[in-house]
Amino acid sequence: MCDPIANNPQIRPEHLQAVHDDLWRWVQSHTHDRSQTDDVIQDVYVLILEGRARFREDSTLKTWLFGVAYNVWRDTRRRHARRSSQATDTTVLHKISDEEPAYPDPAGRDGEDRRADIDRALQHLSLRQREILTLSIYRDFTLEECARILGIRLGSVRTHFHRAKQALRKHLGEHDA
Repeated sequence: MCDPIANNPQIRPEHLQAVHDDLWRWVQSHTHDRSQTDDVIQDVYVLILEGRARFREDSTLKTWLFGVAYNVWRDTRRRHARRSSQATDTTVLHKISDEEPAYPDPAGRDGEDRRADIDRALQHLSLRQREILTLSIYRDFTLEECARILGIRLGSVRTHFHRAKQALRKHLGEHDA
């Protein structure tokens, strides 16, 4: 077993390694740019190593890491938007890359067609609804953990989750949702 991280003694490098791939894919699903994803992940690890992000064990390590990554991504997006008067949501949220699919292929249909249907349906959702669905359904976080990661109230998460499911049913058809 490796030594703990000096500024975050509750965390061991193998803990970070165990979550790294899932965290990287989740950030990638937000940035859709490998370089920017790597930058966000690097910034997360720098914050942890320097002790500017401290794990206080009031949630799981995975929940806390996703929260740190979300905050870094959000801050990066805000900085980019301030620098560029042309920045829009479409520059932040591109279509899902074929190289790194953010969503698993649902059973019952050709995976490519089905993923395209889901991508189109997800684009009708608000950013917050897409974030909550991605975290809860595709990353297996509870709604309580989603609230912690996104820094919003649990009631808001539940409302967005419910409305997102309704909207997906509408866009995909009741039998597909």
